[in-house]
Amino acid sequence: MNKTIKLSVNKKDVGKRLDIFLSENMSDFTRSYIKKLIDNKLVLLNESILPAPSSKIRHKDKICVKIIKTKSQSLIPKNIKLEIVFEDKDILVINKPKGMVVHPG
Repeated sequence: MNKTIKLSVNKKDVGKRLDIFLSENMSDFTRSYIKKLIDNKLVLLNESILPAPSSKIRHKDKICVKIIKTKSQSLIPKNIKLEIVFEDKDILVINKPKGMVVHPG
């Protein structure tokens, strides 16, 4: 499901960077995610595409943000033979091969 968020700039927010203003007013999203939205031309300022997240906002500016839901990625487990160095009811120590990813990014 796609979603559009519309915001208007108050006097107290005049001169702020667009990405900071949006991160303050869209608490469900990180500033880096908001930057990606701007870079992907999904944020309009007064019905125009913005050149940069650092664009300054003015009083009564109208901002429209298009949120597009992406497909979620799932991790698929693999049956990998690991050398167990120590194991008890509380801890497991393994000797993993060099280069094996522990926390996928």
